[in-house]
Parts: sequence; structure tokens; C-alpha cells
Amino acid sequence: MGKRKVIALSLGYQLLAGFAVGIIQAITLLMDLHPQTISWLASPLIVMVGIPFNIGGFTIRYIFEALVEPLESIVGHRSAVVLGNFPFYLILLLIQMVIVSAVVLIRYKRTKTMKDWLIVTVFAIVFVNGLMNIMWPWWGS
Repeated sequence: MGKRKVIALSLGYQLLAGFAVGIIQAITLLMDLHPQTISWLASPLIVMVGIPFNIGGFTIRYIFEALVEPLESIVGHRSAVVLGNFPFYLILLLIQMVIVSAVVLIRYKRTKTMKDWLIVTVFAIVFVNGLMNIMWPWWGS
């Protein structure tokens, strides 16, 4: 498998993890386990639009809020801060995705398989990182 295919698979697995976490997030919203509430009609939208936030997970949320939180006191509304600064969030997310893909590529070059324990662990960490973020109301408070 070539370098481009390994990187594409790595990005695809990260997207898949974000999608899976989005489904879990929508279920927590529908079952009233989440502090926010939504209608069942909005749940597919939460799953699809939330993919970048679920891939970034806790790590990107933590960095993003640390850098942008001072704006929240000025703007006064979370959705204006998060969605208004979405390009900045995407830059942070892309950095994380590149780091994950680089780790996978380096490991793949050594082992020549995607079924390596370290590669599987990296994707499990991406998934758990997303799960740690499902209570964050990225759509606004």
C-alpha cells in the first residue's frame, strides 16, 4: 500500500470515529442524558455537522476554548464564539489529524500492516477522545 493510501485510510478512519461518536452524542441527546435537548428531527443534523467537533474531541476543544474563551465574555454567546471561529477550530483540527496520520504512516512503514497494535490503539484513542467531548454543546448554549 502506498503512502497516499495509508494517509487516506487514516483520515477516513478518523472521520468514521467522528461519525460513530456523533451517533452516540445524538442518542444521549434524545434520551435526555445530555444537559441540552433537541428534537429527534435534528439528531441526523447533529451527527453529520458534529463530525469535525467529534474528531477533534476533548483535546481540540480544550485548546480552542483556552485560546478563544476571552472572546466569549465580549460576544456573550457560545455559538457566536464556536461557529464564528470555525475556521480557527478547523486549523487546530487539521493539525491533530495530520499528527495522527503521520503516526499511522510512520508505523505502517515499519510493519506494512494496518492491523498493527499501535495503529489500532491510535484510532481507539481518537474515538475515546471524541467520547470525552460528547457533552460539549458545540452548537451553542
